[in-house]
Amino acid sequence: PEPEKVPLSAAELRAQVESALAESDRLLGELQELSPGEMVSLLSEGLQEVRSLAGRDEWSQARDKGEALRAQLALMVQSARRAETS
Repeated sequence: PEPEKVPLSAAELRAQVESALAESDRLLGELQELSPGEMVSLLSEGLQEVRSLAGRDEWSQARDKGEALRAQLALMVQSARRAETS
């Protein structure tokens, strides 16, 4: 049997969201340098949506969307790096 998961506190959720936002900001900046364009603009809008959720204290939803966005940005940066070196 799996151990029971203890729900995260609001402070823990907020910390996760803030960490994901900081990493997403960094990745977005790197992606803008590597591959500027419309996709970067769309991802920037997604980042604003996560900030909006966080601003309304919707931490769980902000965490989920923020993590998905961070993962997408990481993949895009990795792909742009590969394209730059080939």
